Amino acid sequence: MTTRDHQPLYRLTLTPDDLRIWAAPRFEDSNKVAIYRHCCPDGPQTTGDLHVARWPTIDPSAKLANPSKLIARSGGFEYAAMDTDAAVWHANFANWDLFSSYGTEPFAQDEIQALEHPALGGVREALLARDLSTLVTDIGPAGPTPTPFTISGVQRRAAIDTTPRDDGPWPHGIYGQNFWLAPEEVVLGATRVIAPPTVSNILAMEAPAMGSGRYSPNEIYFVLLAAASAFAAARAESQRLWPGKVVEVHTGYWGCGAYGGDPVLTAACQIVSASVAGVDRLVFWTWDDAGDARLAVAREVADAVLGEIASPLLSNAATLLDSHGFHWGVSDGN
Repeated sequence: MTTRDHQPLYRLTLTPDDLRIWAAPRFEDSNKVAIYRHCCPDGPQTTGDLHVARWPTIDPSAKLANPSKLIARSGGFEYAAMDTDAAVWHANFANWDLFSSYGTEPFAQDEIQALEHPALGGVREALLARDLSTLVTDIGPAGPTPTPFTISGVQRRAAIDTTPRDDGPWPHGIYGQNFWLAPEEVVLGATRVIAPPTVSNILAMEAPAMGSGRYSPNEIYFVLLAAASAFAAARAESQRLWPGKVVEVHTGYWGCGAYGGDPVLTAACQIVSASVAGVDRLVFWTWDDAGDARLAVAREVADAVLGEIASPLLSNAATLLDSHGFHWGVSDGN
């Protein structure tokens, strides 16, 4: 796939002053307020502009680009570039409405990332103030269509440890609903200020949600379309901002928590979509041993699909994946 003509629906640049004054994040949950005040007495972004873009759905007739290299990593995102030759992006497992719960009680991957990078809340406030669409999945006459976002140059101000610890003051950890139930001293104790801040590039993409039974070919097609659209956006924006660098996207089991997606299908779709979109490296964070095993299966499935895929690529891939009989799981309640 070529990205020369792949252009965003709109662009917006935000300065640190914008994010302190008219586009400041607005946290409502008391624990989020406490963390933000602790980590950001000087505002959400100290230096550097943010570049925000909302992107259209990928052309489904795109030709297969160069195969993407899959790199498995245990644990969760570390937000560290593999090397200096790469344009590195980290996926945001977005809600249909960009960062819509960043300031309130929910605390899953989307909201954790937005609290560690509080300027992302300012991005939402800026888009609303400018009357620009915040939809990560648009609904049109033909049904839902993915419209992913790229946000580059975002400072990471905090690292928040959500891990359950039997010997700690809050053994359940602070992921999901446990976050807003925890005392303020617990969430602050789990937070490390990053000084000086590091810089991340965020790729917001939404998976389909809350299905039941066996996946339909149309549901699988949407997973592929959403991932390929996001990865194509990351590639196009990388070529604009950092020409000549390889494109590296960090992701994981996107849509497999609150949305109840199948982790093997989700991983296989992302591996296939990365090659369709021309991402050079796909770094997949598996979290634990069970995640390692699921990714191994997903890699085998994706390799088989890529070995047989023909045009039109995405619909053909959906048909091949459908033959495996994937089923929806259940939401984790977060």
